[in-house]
Amino acid sequence: MLRKMIRGSFMLGLILSLFFGAHPSGMAAEKRATQAKKYKMAVITKNVLNPFWATLGAGAKAAAGELGIEMEYFAPTKPDNVLEQITIMENLISKKVDTIILVAADSKGILPGIEKANKAGVPVMLCNTRVPGAQVLSYVGVDFRESAYRASKYTLEKMGGKGKIVHLTGVLGSQTGMDIKAGTEDAIKEYPGITVLATETAGFVRPKGMEVMENLLQRFPKIDAVLVANDASGLGVVEAIKQAGRMKDGMLVTGVLGGVDEGIIAVAKGEFLCVDYQAPYDEGYWATVLAYFALPGVSKNRLVMDLPSDVMIPCKLVTKDNVEVYMKKLGLSLTK
Repeated sequence: MLRKMIRGSFMLGLILSLFFGAHPSGMAAEKRATQAKKYKMAVITKNVLNPFWATLGAGAKAAAGELGIEMEYFAPTKPDNVLEQITIMENLISKKVDTIILVAADSKGILPGIEKANKAGVPVMLCNTRVPGAQVLSYVGVDFRESAYRASKYTLEKMGGKGKIVHLTGVLGSQTGMDIKAGTEDAIKEYPGITVLATETAGFVRPKGMEVMENLLQRFPKIDAVLVANDASGLGVVEAIKQAGRMKDGMLVTGVLGGVDEGIIAVAKGEFLCVDYQAPYDEGYWATVLAYFALPGVSKNRLVMDLPSDVMIPCKLVTKDNVEVYMKKLGLSLTK
């Protein structure tokens, strides 16, 4: 059944109704009508270390299964390696896939790969990470700057607007990393009583978050809060704090952007103050659905329209006050 968690520059319900009427069962009818051709797509994410990407890939495969199309999943063997992503794209172009759904590791470095796809007539759908200046079908993701601002502001307010913090950014070569950093800085600027002890790059993965935090704990005897770009690297931060025996310090940790189950569990345990939860499954799912309806011949007997340039997935701040709702929704428990 089609999900209804989306909003954007166009309401998705309007877009879908133009393709197959108001009722979700239209997707099944559309699938039957195009069974003669077996479309092939591929989704490329940033790495295999962050479970967020596996969940996004699962959403893409679920939509592909409902639509009766083939979907392959790829990621660089070296985390966030844009050159490897380009090589994957080149291989997919030679295999003549119908569409590439791309989560770019580097928003500038990936441009040659997108240009090769454009030249070969293979459409590219951006998911999660923007690539300014690229010729693509559309972008499906979240407003990372707004989301980072919301989670960071919540944390700083809980501190009473004063104290010492460290700011751990993501991969700054990606537009996503830059937007998250900017959103956190937007919030920090509103509180002159906040002292930023250090700003370090911790990537978006757990091992790097742990490594960076281990060094910071040695440098600073007092840290009131840690603002981490995402929950995956934030889990590494929590592990470093535990191993250093400093959980008793009452340090607030916020994995600004949430998307992995362990991040929600960390909020429930009190190890994270909050996360701004984005739904990776939905990002992959809707990127696939929209890419499908942009394929030649799929909607040839229906109203022809351009896809919206942006389709935004709503995020929600998860705190101790509402975490039980998300634990139940995602089928999580503290015993897992």
